[in-house]
Parts: sequence; structure tokens; C-alpha cells
Amino acid sequence: MDKSKISLTMLSYLVYLRLLKQCSNFNRYECTNVTRTYLVSSCPNYVDLRIGVWDHYRLYTFFLRLNETLRYGIRTSKESNEESCLWTIFKQKHAAMIYFAQIMSSFKHRTINELCDHVDFSSYSTLLDIGDSLGDLSQTIVKRYPHIIALSLDLPEVTCYALSLTIDHSNVQYVAGDFFDEKWPNEIIEKISMIDLVSLKYIIHDWPYNRRKFLIEKVYKLLISV
Repeated sequence: MDKSKISLTMLSYLVYLRLLKQCSNFNRYECTNVTRTYLVSSCPNYVDLRIGVWDHYRLYTFFLRLNETLRYGIRTSKESNEESCLWTIFKQKHAAMIYFAQIMSSFKHRTINELCDHVDFSSYSTLLDIGDSLGDLSQTIVKRYPHIIALSLDLPEVTCYALSLTIDHSNVQYVAGDFFDEKWPNEIIEKISMIDLVSLKYIIHDWPYNRRKFLIEKVYKLLISV
């Protein structure tokens, strides 16, 4: 693997996204004002980036093939089988799974608030958030729209940890289950006629095509059954 090629591709991509800017000395880069907002650990908008420690090889491989991906619209990855998936590793280790959930909670905090700032959820009554981790989206929506009931679905270890946190769980029901199971957990089946909003955030992109297809079809069947 050509590490220099990976680094240059990644830097070019970050400049394109305006997360970095290239200095007059073209061998140097610096953060933009927007990026600094999210990289200062003492600020409320800080995004924890420790996830890169876990998944650096797969992410670097992705950046190595970024030009192909953007040109042809097809994600290319050397590691494409399900066994190499990061989440498969986490499922085997409780501590690592909780660590991952904490990082993702930090990472998603700002984007969730920006989403809720721009989308009006007032017409909905029941949210099903699939892979909700610590329930950040559910908690944010319910806080802004108290009439909404939220079902937060994730693996048993994660939902158990989420319930142990000292936050208000009113109107948020944490449901333990695997979203790749053929059937929904009973708690969801009991409320399936009420669900009018389904969320999948940071979920679809990270699985092989057949798994993504299965999940989208499962959600589609749920919504048309309402």
C-alpha cells in the first residue's frame, strides 16, 4: 500500500470539503475556522475522533480508492467481506462496544442538533431509530417535540448501558435487538401501527450490499404495513 498516495488523497479530499486549507507553502495544511469548532475538546461541539484508532486500515484503504469511487459512483474496498466489518469485532467485546458507542455519541451530537434545527418533526407521533446507540437522536427529538414517542433500537449491551446513564428517559423506549434479525423485537411489533418515522443514521454505508438491501426492504415493509 502506497502510504504517501493515501495521505495526499485524504488531504485533497479534506481541502475539497473545506475542512482543511492549503497554506502558501504547499507542503503545509491548516484547519479552517469551521473545523476548529469541532476539534477543541473543551468546546460543546467537540467531535471525538478516536474511532480512527480502531478502523484506520479500512479507512485508509477507502481513501486510496477514493478517486475511483467518485468517478464511477461505486464504493470500492479491498476489504469487502462482512467478517472484516468493524462492528463484527465490537460485537465480540463488551468494553470495545461501549467505547465505540461513546465515541459515536460524541461524533453525532452536532449533526443531530443541526438536523433538528432544519427539519420540522411536529407532524410525527412515533419514531423508530435503528442503531440509535445511546439514544442521542431519540432524546433530542423528544426533548424538542414532547408529543413524540421514540423507540431506540440497538444491541442489548448498548441499550443496557444507555439506560444506566443519568439522563431523562421519558418518552424514549430502549429496545434491545439486532436489526439484521428476520423479525422486529416484540416491543416494536406492538407499536408497529403507530410508527410513522424511521431513522437510520451512520448505519447503511458500512455494510455489504446484501445487508443494506435486506435492511432497507425490512424498513420499507414496516412502513407500508402501517
